[in-house]
Amino acid sequence: MDALSLHAYARVLLRVGVNIQQGQSLRLTGEPAHREFMLIVAEEAYRAGARAVKFELRDSRHTRIRADHLDARYVEHVPGYLEKELQTFLDEDWALLRLDGEEEPGIFDQADKERLAAMQRAESRARHFFSAQVIANKLTWCIAPCPTPRWAEKVLGVPCPDPAKAVDALWDILAPILRLDRADPVAAWMEHSARLQERSRALNALRLDRLHIVGPGTDLEIGLMPLSRFTGGSAVSAKGITFIPNLPTEEVFTTPDFRRAEGKVRCTRPVEVLGVPLEGVSFEFAGGAVTDFTADRGADALARFLDIDAQARRIGEVALVAADSPVSRSGRTFHSILFDENAACHFALGGGCPDAVEGGEAMSEDQLKEIGCNISLVHTDFMIGSPEVSVFGLTAEGARREIIRKGDFVVSRRAFRSARRRGSWARPSRR
Repeated sequence: MDALSLHAYARVLLRVGVNIQQGQSLRLTGEPAHREFMLIVAEEAYRAGARAVKFELRDSRHTRIRADHLDARYVEHVPGYLEKELQTFLDEDWALLRLDGEEEPGIFDQADKERLAAMQRAESRARHFFSAQVIANKLTWCIAPCPTPRWAEKVLGVPCPDPAKAVDALWDILAPILRLDRADPVAAWMEHSARLQERSRALNALRLDRLHIVGPGTDLEIGLMPLSRFTGGSAVSAKGITFIPNLPTEEVFTTPDFRRAEGKVRCTRPVEVLGVPLEGVSFEFAGGAVTDFTADRGADALARFLDIDAQARRIGEVALVAADSPVSRSGRTFHSILFDENAACHFALGGGCPDAVEGGEAMSEDQLKEIGCNISLVHTDFMIGSPEVSVFGLTAEGARREIIRKGDFVVSRRAFRSARRRGSWARPSRR
């Protein structure tokens, strides 16, 4: 991608993603390979009136060195400055932009998985107060991709001797997914967000009590709370600023009742936990919790993930995605949850989303847990959708409504208008 296009993409991230405001500060997180693009984002941020831009580099090579050589006494040590820094971001209303794209895929394959899990658990605990505020949209935030040579090779599936050509090839794949091929990408994202919000309203109008997901190896019911609300597209911060947390995004999602999940489910795409790729994963649920699982690859890492805390075995999010989404149409596995979750319906084990609960953003964690919103240190998506998977919605009275038929949405604007005329319309969330 040429410099002019990179500047245009940076403006999309700043205007559509975090929607940075005059005088606002920006925390910009990425890997060392993202540095040149981070400089472009910083330039555009200052042009947009940013007060300050803070670079935060996440270096996976350093993390691997730490996991390999750190004295065992300090594996769970978290520096004291971290909490103070995170509190400053909250107090000063910073915008948070994180670039996604591995610089060193597979770097943790041979690492000590117990150490990695302990390190992640300690940092998750230290960051929990901040993460809870972010997920409740107290700040504007966005996660968006930035290709790297090694990530490009992994997606393309072939060796690429020329790193620059590999990155350009990945940009060519990402451009239509990110709507960068449109005459006005910002307007295109606003229109897409409006469509996702309308789909959410159509689902909320049905006043569903639970979802029934069926397909090869899958027969799973996930219960919803009376206050569960489908949402998608843009969000609204505590200060009333509209932003889009994930680019790309193709999902409408809700927070289910973590106490209500029964049945079995087979994952349809690979995912990564604790730095370890998982493949061929299946789960069984009873009483809302994972009671058994299998995995063709990465079973040990999945077992450690499920034991990170008491609620890691319970569902915090369920998301519906059309099987013909732009990510799915690309025909690629991106080995990035940011993309792969937008290729298929999925659920997340771990923490729920307060903004998908009516009034949830104003509730304490104890209040959220009391009504059925899961509270956990982790949140990881597992893809379960495909052109062979269908989704049905059931009301408390037992009425059954088809939502997705063999991967395609059948809930429409007409369904929304019809439900509203019948008086069964539920007020949508703020997204």
